[in-house]
Order: sequence, then structure tokens, then C-alpha cells
Amino acid sequence: MKFLNIILLSIIPFLSSNAKGWDDVLYKQIESSIVAPTFADKSYRVTKYGASPKASAKANQNAINKTIAACSKAGGGKVIIPEGTYLTGAIRIQSNVNLVIEKGATLLFVYEPALYPLVKTRWEGLDIMNYSPCIYAYQAENIAISGEGT
Repeated sequence: MKFLNIILLSIIPFLSSNAKGWDDVLYKQIESSIVAPTFADKSYRVTKYGASPKASAKANQNAINKTIAACSKAGGGKVIIPEGTYLTGAIRIQSNVNLVIEKGATLLFVYEPALYPLVKTRWEGLDIMNYSPCIYAYQAENIAISGEGT
């Protein structure tokens, strides 16, 4: 054990001397390249596509994803989750969509593995196929999640 401690203590100066500090120039370059998303002035309510606080998680998942697809296909806008608690599975955000969770609205992701398809993702720096996260976007641009809901 003492030998291991000596090795670790001898490595620390080497590692700390090779660590890079904060790079203000690089930070400012990255920060200046960030552009806030903008969206078409159209709104799509998930309730018009079949979502309901009384519906099953699968039904709400299908309705929400259908609403997002319709919004994106039409050029984008806001997909609105109105007041209420909506059980759901994985949601996939597409380009030019702002998912707005209104005040008093809750998306409650259920534990049903069948509602989380396998998707491309990363784990510890490796590209893998894994269950979808609750909200997923892949190769999507100009997206946002906003609102006062949960």
C-alpha cells in the first residue's frame, strides 16, 4: 500500500504540470459562436393530436411525437404541452421545434422499457446503441425546451 501511495504522489506533479488552465480566448470564441434558436410563429397543441392527462403513456408518447413531427415538417414552431400531468415514454425532438411545457404541465416519464427505443448515443466517450433518454434529439438543429412546467 505504501508503494502505491509513493507512485501516486510522484505522478501528481507530472499530471498537474501537463493540465491546461482556463483558456479565456477559446471560451470567448465558443461563446460568440452560440446563436439562440428562432422559431416560426406557429403553435401545435399536443391535445389536438390525441395527448391527454387521462391517456396511457404509450398513447401520449405517440401523440407528442406525432405533434413534433407535424410541426417540424411544416417548418417548425412551438409544440405546446398544456396544463396537466401527461404520462409518456421517450420523446424525440426534431429540427425547428420548441417544446413548450406550460405552467402547471408535467411530463411524467414512466418506467416501461418498451417505450424507449434503441438510439445512437454515447456512453463514456463511446458511440453505442442504447435505450433512448427521456427527451432525445439526433441531427436536429434549432431546437429548444422552454416553459414553466416540469
